[in-house]
Amino acid sequence: MIHLRNFVCCELVEADDFFSLVNVRYKWPEPPDFMEFWLDILNPSEGEVGIKIEIYRGRTFHDTTEEELVVPGHANIQTALALSPANLERKSYTVRAVINGLVAGKLHIDFGASDA
Repeated sequence: MIHLRNFVCCELVEADDFFSLVNVRYKWPEPPDFMEFWLDILNPSEGEVGIKIEIYRGRTFHDTTEEELVVPGHANIQTALALSPANLERKSYTVRAVINGLVAGKLHIDFGASDA
């Protein structure tokens, strides 16, 4: 069974020997020009994994990333998915981490919403 151990939103994920997360946050005064989502996944079966991010406002779908496929043979997966929130408004949204077609985790993000 695949398990999402950690899931955060930040302005930048720098990948070197280790991942560095720049400005992790869940609230912005307005939608940023660019943001990334870092995911830490435990995959004990070491099977192939498909990962993507989806953004919703209530039940209304707004945007998604391309699905990233991780080849078999990896039990510990760390990845970053980028998204341009240019079409999002100053509202609050729910971000879903989708792994192999199932929602594995959710974040609530505020882009300067007056309703939050």
